[in-house]
Amino acid sequence: MQSVHIVSAYDEELKYLSKRIAAMGGHAERMVEQAIAKRVVAVIEGRQPTSLFRGIAALADLALTQLKEVLDVYASRSVEKIGFVRDRDDQIDAVYTSLFRELLTYMMEDPRNITPCTHLLFCAKNIERIGDHATNIAETIYYIVTGDQMPAERPKGDKTDKIVLPATLPAK
Repeated sequence: MQSVHIVSAYDEELKYLSKRIAAMGGHAERMVEQAIAKRVVAVIEGRQPTSLFRGIAALADLALTQLKEVLDVYASRSVEKIGFVRDRDDQIDAVYTSLFRELLTYMMEDPRNITPCTHLLFCAKNIERIGDHATNIAETIYYIVTGDQMPAERPKGDKTDKIVLPATLPAK
């Protein structure tokens, strides 16, 4: 009879924990959905400066590094390394914001850049979201290992919601 009371005492906690583990799978699934391969053909057909491709590649490298870090944290259960995952997300957000501004500039300079740059914007945003999902997984791992939420709110480095465009575009 005592074992029944012990199990029921932890029943709510076990339900919550199983939901958190299931959520990790959901984040992994969303990362796969963020795949950018379908945009590659459209981008290749357009004409983009190679500097933009370097920006996307740098963003992707950061996201892949962060993904590797979160897998290492999961394998080692080393919550001390979770801070690195969060820091990497801040770096990804900063690179994304910079790339976003650069792409907007190209679009404003020449309307023929709008379509290819829009595809690159989607690619960049999808990569940035992969970083967000990896950070969510890291925070879930922290909870699973420690039983506590992360101590501080995650900083938001994506500043694209603060960008103000000029009232009129330059005339050609």
